[in-house]
Amino acid sequence: MLFVFIKKHSLVTHFFDRLDLGRDVRIIRYPYDRHGRVNSLLRSIEAYLLWWLPCSWCYDEAYLAQLRSIQPEDSVLYFSMENRKTLQLLGKFVRARRQSVWLWDPVRSYRKSWLSRQVYKLWLRHSGLEAWTFDPADARAFGIGLADQVFRHDATPGDGTVAKDIDLYCLASGKGRMPELVRWKELFEAQGLRTHFHVVADGKDCSPRDAALLTSDWMSYADNLRLVRRSRCLLEILQSTQSGPTMRSLEALFNGCKLITSNTLIVDCDFYHPSRVFVIGRDRLEDVRAFLETPLEPVSAELLRRHELRSWLRKFDHAMPMQVATVYAVSR
Repeated sequence: MLFVFIKKHSLVTHFFDRLDLGRDVRIIRYPYDRHGRVNSLLRSIEAYLLWWLPCSWCYDEAYLAQLRSIQPEDSVLYFSMENRKTLQLLGKFVRARRQSVWLWDPVRSYRKSWLSRQVYKLWLRHSGLEAWTFDPADARAFGIGLADQVFRHDATPGDGTVAKDIDLYCLASGKGRMPELVRWKELFEAQGLRTHFHVVADGKDCSPRDAALLTSDWMSYADNLRLVRRSRCLLEILQSTQSGPTMRSLEALFNGCKLITSNTLIVDCDFYHPSRVFVIGRDRLEDVRAFLETPLEPVSAELLRRHELRSWLRKFDHAMPMQVATVYAVSR
C-alpha cells in the first residue's frame, strides 16, 4: 500500500479533496492544529535531541496509531512536506522501507541563505528519503531526482463546450513582476484582445500605472480553474527562484490553452510544442498574434497520464521504480 502524507495548504487540499484513489492508496493529513511557539520548541527538542525516544508529545495516540500501522513493505510519499523537523519526527514512527518526499516548492524559496541550503542538502543526503523535485535547478544543486510536474484533472460535463471568451488570463502576485505583467496586458488590449488579470498585491511600492492592476482579493484555486477553462492563452512570468514547469504549464496542457511563459527551459519539457508554448526572450514578440491563431497540436493521452495525479502517485509505490523525468536537466 502507498501512504501519502499531505499538509494543510489550499492547493494541496484541492488536489486531494474527495479524490478516489482506490483501496491501495491511503491519504494521511498532517495535524497542524498543534503548532504554536511552545509546541514548535517541543517539536524541535523531540526531532533533534530525542529522536531516539519511542514515544511522542507532539502527536496524540490516534495519530501515532496511524503511523505505526504502516508496515515495512508499504511505501510512503510525503507530498509537498519540505519541513526537516516534520520529516524527522514522522521518520521516528514510520517503518516503511521506501519513503519518498516530493519537494513541490523550489528549495531556494524556503531556504533563503546559502548555509541553510547546504545544511538541508546534507540532511537530505543522509535522511534515508528518496527526494524528488520538478525543478531542474534544484535537481542539479541538491543531487535529487527530477520527476514530472503533477496536476489533478477532473473532467466535468460540458468541458469541451466552454466558450473561450478570454484571450489572455494571468493569475499572479506582484513580487517584482509588475512592469512585465502590465506590458503584456497592454500589448494584448492594444490589438483588441480580451484580458483577465488577477494580480495580488505583495505590499511593495509600485507606480500608479502598475497599482491599477492589483487586487487584495484572494481567489480560490477552483475559481482560478473556471477562468482557465474560459481562456485561449495563459501568461506566466517566473519568479527568480523557479526553473521548472509550474501549475500554469499544466493548467494550459490539460485545459486546451496556449501558454506564454518566461521559462526558457520549457522547450526541453515533454509537453512543449511551438503551437502550444510561446517562450519570452526566445520567440519573436511580433509573432504573438500568429502564435495565438495557430491550431493547437493534439496532446496524447499517454502524455496527460504521466502528469495526472492518480497515475503519477503510482510511481512512488515500491513495486514501480521511479524514473527521472528528463535526463538533460540533471546532467547539464
